[in-house]
Amino acid sequence: KDEKLLKKSVASSLVIGIVVSIGLTLIGLIFLQPLLHLLNTPTNIIDEAYSYIFFIVLFIIVMFAYNLCAGLMRAIGNSVMPLVFLVVSSVLNIILDLVFITQLVQGAAVATVISQGTSVILCIIYMFKKTPLLLPKKEHFEVDKDLYKELLGQGFSMGFMNCIVSAGSVILQYGINNLGYLIIAGHTLHVL
Repeated sequence: KDEKLLKKSVASSLVIGIVVSIGLTLIGLIFLQPLLHLLNTPTNIIDEAYSYIFFIVLFIIVMFAYNLCAGLMRAIGNSVMPLVFLVVSSVLNIILDLVFITQLVQGAAVATVISQGTSVILCIIYMFKKTPLLLPKKEHFEVDKDLYKELLGQGFSMGFMNCIVSAGSVILQYGINNLGYLIIAGHTLHVL
């Protein structure tokens, strides 16, 4: 019974995550340009900023997939493999940044999506080989309203907390954007 509940929870999380990811992608694509203007992004870098963020927003689902897979493995007590996949993804991201940044305007975004996608693939392969307990089957996707309600409540709480933290970053970025593109570049290098 515990295994069935676990697989139903995974299936429900997957459905919720896909729906929310699609929703966030659509919202992000619609409001990205107005947000960049609202944040006073300098005109000489707004096209590059838009191109980078557009590509990242387009592939929000990849970030969701990695976070879900890593979270599932950590939930059953395996915190090592998500860390290994994160390290592989980070190293790959650095290598791809060096290759793509000189070739494409959104090169860093392409590198990020490819490296995160690689970590998702590694997580899924690992789960198929070592933790099939985390792989739901068709029957586990049956809608359980109470389970969905519980997962949505938990997700909303965590999402709200992250929004508060992110709001601080947005306010900081607004202030930095008013200082010009050279300060933005310096701040970006400092953050990295």
